[in-house]
Amino acid sequence: MTLVEPDTGLVFVELSHEWGHHTPVFPVFKDIQIGRVATHAMHGVMSQRIVTVMHHGTHLNAPLHLVPGGLGVGELPLDLFFGDGVVLDVPKGEWELIEPADLEAAGEVLPGDIVLVNNPAGTTATRTASSTSATPPGSARPRRGG
Repeated sequence: MTLVEPDTGLVFVELSHEWGHHTPVFPVFKDIQIGRVATHAMHGVMSQRIVTVMHHGTHLNAPLHLVPGGLGVGELPLDLFFGDGVVLDVPKGEWELIEPADLEAAGEVLPGDIVLVNNPAGTTATRTASSTSATPPGSARPRRGG
C-alpha cells in the first residue's frame, strides 16, 4: 500500500508482508500453523491456536538480538524507520550470498538511504549478506537496510 501526503507529496510505502498461512518463512523453519480450537456454533466464541517462529514474515531484528546489551525494539528511535530509500534488485538463488560486487552493480546508494534488497527468488535466506558485504556500495553509509 502506498499513501501520498497531499501537502508535501511525501510518499509512504507499506512494506510489510500480510501475516497468515502463506506468509514467507525462513527456509529452515516450518510454516505458520493456524487452527480453530473453539467455534461460535459449539462454544459461543471463536478462538484459534497459532504455532509460529518469530522470524516469519516482516520483522525487525533489534541490535539486542545479536549483541548482548544492544538496544531492544522499543528503544530504537522512530526516525530509523522513515526516510529516503532505494531498492536494489539483486537476483540470487536460494542460500546464495549477496556480495559487495552484487550491491555495487545494483544501483546507487546515497548517505542516509534506507536500503532494501529485492531478491526475486523471494526467500528470506537469499537476502542474507556475507560478512564482507556489510559495507554498502561505494562510500555511502545507509542508516539501515532490509
